[in-house]
Amino acid sequence: MIDRDGSPFSQQKRYGMLRTAIYVDAENIKMSGGFGMRYDVLVGLANSPDSVMLRANCYLAEDTERTVRDSEYRQKVHSYHNILRQCGFKVIKKTVRRFQDEDGNITTKANADMDLAIDALLQARNLDRIILLTGDGDFLRLVVALQNMGCRVEVIGFHNVSKELREGADSYISGFLVPGLMPIAGAQGDSADQWQRGTVANYNPDRGFGFFRYYRLTDRGRAVAVAEADRLEETLLQARAKLRVKRA
Repeated sequence: MIDRDGSPFSQQKRYGMLRTAIYVDAENIKMSGGFGMRYDVLVGLANSPDSVMLRANCYLAEDTERTVRDSEYRQKVHSYHNILRQCGFKVIKKTVRRFQDEDGNITTKANADMDLAIDALLQARNLDRIILLTGDGDFLRLVVALQNMGCRVEVIGFHNVSKELREGADSYISGFLVPGLMPIAGAQGDSADQWQRGTVANYNPDRGFGFFRYYRLTDRGRAVAVAEADRLEETLLQARAKLRVKRA
């Protein structure tokens, strides 16, 4: 593992396995482009030869009124929660509450931010590394507090991620770039492994070629994808007129 300053993050060498936890702000992730994210891949990021997952919490909202009256919705919600539990996540549900103002307008609220923050702070005393999935800048103060307790905080987000949150974390990576975390449309069958998400580093339209940067998992396994984020392996793909770039 490499810190931003380039020095080895060698805590695991001194103390053994890094004790890792995952905290998912599911509602934020869903609304910002992470719908369909594979939670089993997240577990793989936390479990590696030098890291072990101790906690995995997913914070989400549930409309209990709709659950009672809508059988299709109830089936989907229960199936979703069962998948999370099978992946090893504890599901923390926040009930959707409805408020009506003087004009009869109804607003809904189901915010689990406080639950996530309190759980992370209480559990951090037994952790070395925290993987936080959110784009909400309100969690910046939590990130700083966890760092002050000695934890390394790694953030994964999708669209509309707070600039302050990205800069405050020990490392940040777009969830679109984590190999396998988000399905790629059109990538099916034997050719699926040949598709990569990445960013265009440089493109010269006059010469008809460019450079494409993407993350590659090392032979140490899937679990190092986030921890090795600062050791980004640059792969240069050169093609002429048929260059195809799959953007996140």
